[in-house]
Amino acid sequence: MEEERRVERRREEEVMEERRVERRREEEEVMEERRVERRREEEVMEERRVERRREEEVMEERRVERRREEEVMEEAPAQVEGVIKEVQHQRLVETSASLAAALEAVEQKINQDDTHNHSLVEEKTTVNILDDIGSMFDDLADQLDAMLD
Repeated sequence: MEEERRVERRREEEVMEERRVERRREEEEVMEERRVERRREEEVMEERRVERRREEEVMEERRVERRREEEVMEEAPAQVEGVIKEVQHQRLVETSASLAAALEAVEQKINQDDTHNHSLVEEKTTVNILDDIGSMFDDLADQLDAMLD
């Protein structure tokens, strides 16, 4: 009987020890998870700081660029006007080329569709669409020319 009690007590002590060990392990896991979470938060904060620095650098570069532009505007207004007009003309040429390419693509698509559909009504619709696009292109070119003048 006494022996049984001792054995039972040992088992209880072993169970209690196992529980303590398990609790310690769980606490350590929780602490490790918290450490990992803190590291993640710190990394996010650092990324935000880096991003803010980048934004500040970009803003500073823009300020410097604006100052340079202002200095150039003050030093040589005639040259700047020429450069501005040249840039505007280049943009106009690029826009015109882009519109011409778009018009050509539409014409090719319509021509491809016309080879499949030869009805008279569809051909008239195609001609009307091309005329409308051509008119819009001419109007846009006139507006761009007026902007340059």
